[in-house]
Amino acid sequence: MNIPEAKETLSLNMTVRCYEQDPYGRLRPADVFNWFQEAACCQCRLHKAAIEDLRPKGYTWIIHRYKIAVARMPVYGEDCRVSTWAHPRRDLLSVRDFALESASGERLVSATSQWALIDLKAQRPARLSAALAYFPACEARALDEELKPLNVPAGLKLVGETEQKATAWCLDQNDHVNNSVYVSWAYDGLYPHIKGTPVLRDMEVNYKRQAFHGQAVTCRTSAAPGGVFYSEIALADGEPLALIRSSWSA
Repeated sequence: MNIPEAKETLSLNMTVRCYEQDPYGRLRPADVFNWFQEAACCQCRLHKAAIEDLRPKGYTWIIHRYKIAVARMPVYGEDCRVSTWAHPRRDLLSVRDFALESASGERLVSATSQWALIDLKAQRPARLSAALAYFPACEARALDEELKPLNVPAGLKLVGETEQKATAWCLDQNDHVNNSVYVSWAYDGLYPHIKGTPVLRDMEVNYKRQAFHGQAVTCRTSAAPGGVFYSEIALADGEPLALIRSSWSA
């Protein structure tokens, strides 16, 4: 689907920088999430809906679910355009789509995401209307999917387990681990198993809990047929933080 009109959309020109490329010269999966986050933050700032606008009112944004579908990853030095827009308001859930295109207009990555507005005092979801009087929205979809809970199929083979630490580098403005870091943690566990089939086709993330500075984290990687992997990210005591399903091919 075409990207909606400019009044409903924010678009940024981006270039794949040397420190954003993977060993194959392509934009790393976690940096796709970073690019999309930058576009979303820029649009929210324009409409006084960024975290720095909401926190004084007692609210903040929390990511709930995310999915990206990849036609082709841009490569080092490639000029691109990232666009984002929100869907008509659902009062307890904000749906936001993203499109990453080449300079010539080729659609490279499509994505959809779900966000919740959190009441900081109650630590519970709040109605969007409580904090946002207006935000531009449209019905167009970059990725026409309604995101649902992920589950790990029974009987999968565990192929690896890695340990991580929530360092200061991982933290964002909410003082918790940023959403893209979970993708980096998953990629660390996936890398030994995708070196022969390194092309990401899609990735879906369910965010379940927040992680904070100093916490120890474990990522368990399980393999399914057809180049599909499940990355279960949890605290050291087993409390789940995120579940990521990804599909890779040659």
